[in-house]
Amino acid sequence: MAAGLDRLGPIGLTLVITLGLCGCKEDRMAERKVSEPPPVRVGAPGENTVGARSSPSTIPAAPALSESDSIILEMAQSACREGNPSAFFGAFARSGSVRERYTGASVTVGRTGKTRKISRKQYVERDLFPITMMDYFYVTSDAGRGLETEGGEPDAQRYVQLEISEASDRRLVVEWLPGIFEKDLTPPPPHLEDGSGELVQETGSGGRLLFLPTDDCWELVGDVKNPPLEL
Repeated sequence: MAAGLDRLGPIGLTLVITLGLCGCKEDRMAERKVSEPPPVRVGAPGENTVGARSSPSTIPAAPALSESDSIILEMAQSACREGNPSAFFGAFARSGSVRERYTGASVTVGRTGKTRKISRKQYVERDLFPITMMDYFYVTSDAGRGLETEGGEPDAQRYVQLEISEASDRRLVVEWLPGIFEKDLTPPPPHLEDGSGELVQETGSGGRLLFLPTDDCWELVGDVKNPPLEL
């Protein structure tokens, strides 16, 4: 992955979770089609010490939530109580209502070396978050929007590999990378029984998302793309 958000400095990591494409076999919730995020793999601890931030600012009253958004928001709140970064990110990627609730007052956006801050309202209304979930797989938001309007399956080049890292100060860094995976090969490897397999080829430069801790959860404060991929 490329370097992180400008001026954040090194971040010591105490928890590393590599998601890749989630390929769970669990049944979806009846009729609601909402699933729990996939299991994750935990890595070695690191070091860091920075105090937690306060809870996100009060959000103006919004229209009534759909049943699906209500369920996913409850999932996010449960993940917050349990301190589960993987489950929290899964809910964040699936629901605009969750993103509105857990996005900071301002978000650093742009590309490494050229960033700016925009307000929560601008970030949420422009639907700038780069990742969504289709069925049990993380894909780019562009691919997700295309499916909503055109139907069909995500383009193989739009699946996303994720790595979530939690520092000792509870900040979360989510590095993401679009690519082609073993499951997209023709034929796929004989040993691949489920899931996406290993990343075979990068198809974009990806980026880094930064979530800072609050009194009771996390909030998104950074969404910075990596330098363009040199093919």
